[in-house]
Amino acid sequence: MDDPGPALTGRPSPAAPARRPAGPGPTEAECLAGCPPMPEGSLDEPAAVAGRRVAGCRSMLEERLAEHRAMLEERLAEHRAMLDALSAGAALDAAARAAAAAIDSVMGGGRLILFGNGGSAADATHLAAELLGRFLVDRRPLAALALADNHAALTAIGNDYAYEQVFARQLEGLGRPGDTAIGLSTSGASLNVAAALQAARALGMATVAMTGADPGIVGQAAEIVIAIPAHSTPRIQEAHMLVGHTICEAVERALLADGATHRDGRRAPARAPLASAMPATQLALGA
Repeated sequence: MDDPGPALTGRPSPAAPARRPAGPGPTEAECLAGCPPMPEGSLDEPAAVAGRRVAGCRSMLEERLAEHRAMLEERLAEHRAMLDALSAGAALDAAARAAAAAIDSVMGGGRLILFGNGGSAADATHLAAELLGRFLVDRRPLAALALADNHAALTAIGNDYAYEQVFARQLEGLGRPGDTAIGLSTSGASLNVAAALQAARALGMATVAMTGADPGIVGQAAEIVIAIPAHSTPRIQEAHMLVGHTICEAVERALLADGATHRDGRRAPARAPLASAMPATQLALGA
């Protein structure tokens, strides 16, 4: 609000403050602090004027919060639509097969090896940690690793060979028949993920690709393709974590002993010790 001037304050009007550059306007922090900044000497302005200033700032903040809430509601609607499509499509059956493959590897003394780029690399690390540590129940640690965690290997292979080989060369040294390779790529176009899955198949490993709606070359390189029916990278990543967590739960359920307990203290139900003893769809859905 403009300064009320001498008619209301009995003092000369101060020099006009510098105009704020065009843009989204004051931040929430500025609003909470009483923005826009009051001119010098405004502490003695009439209470009515000060009240209007505070009310204006509060209104501005409320508008910002309403915008944020509306955006969140839009994203939740997108997420729900993605989940509906996932429930009705082939990706659910593929996720069940991936859970069965992971269980077969764990029961047979094999390893789960995960890899991806950027956010998918972080998701691979997250899921490997859930398996190596624990997800929902106390049980023995499981052999799982994320290839992006070895920074020295990544940079050495990328520098000496090519970035497309950073995962494949690690798999050639670490993988063996009976292991399961899980490659994550939201675009389906990651050359290094596709190369690693091809290397894993050559080694006799089970191969799983987690992609978006277009599996691309990554899907072509894998036996099991979990193609999330979405094109938005954030929605695909959210679904990857949902599927990944469900695979972790399916693996744990297959390993549970009578004395195992959930994190919240509930006794866990006993489960068949082998993947073949339970339909794959039940494993993936945690039935």
